[in-house]
Amino acid sequence: GLGGTGAWVTDSFVIGARANHLRSFAGAGDQHVNRSTIEYWAYLNFGDGWWIGTSPVNVANWELPADAVWTVPVGGGFGKVLLNGRYPINLKLEAYHYLEQPETGAEWQAFLEVEWLFTAKHLFKR
Repeated sequence: GLGGTGAWVTDSFVIGARANHLRSFAGAGDQHVNRSTIEYWAYLNFGDGWWIGTSPVNVANWELPADAVWTVPVGGGFGKVLLNGRYPINLKLEAYHYLEQPETGAEWQAFLEVEWLFTAKHLFKR
């Protein structure tokens, strides 16, 4: 597969995109993979750990019929980074509506997430 990622970070903004394409070239049976993924994100930090933003993941499954290829969400959410204890924790609530999706796909997605944030300093002690 091919892929790439880029990001721009300031004190207040985190903006970026990641794209990749996977295609099978060998395998058993009719299970071929020909899929592109495009994720972009934009977050605005307000201070004291609060933020708003969006990070939808758009998917194109080129193995599906033409009217079902794309999955396209729009939406976003908010969260707070807590600095309690040894590792920061990012709490977030986000919701997305799917403008395009395969017939069996969801129309909405909402999630509450808890992320422990580890820096290179935490993971790679010298």
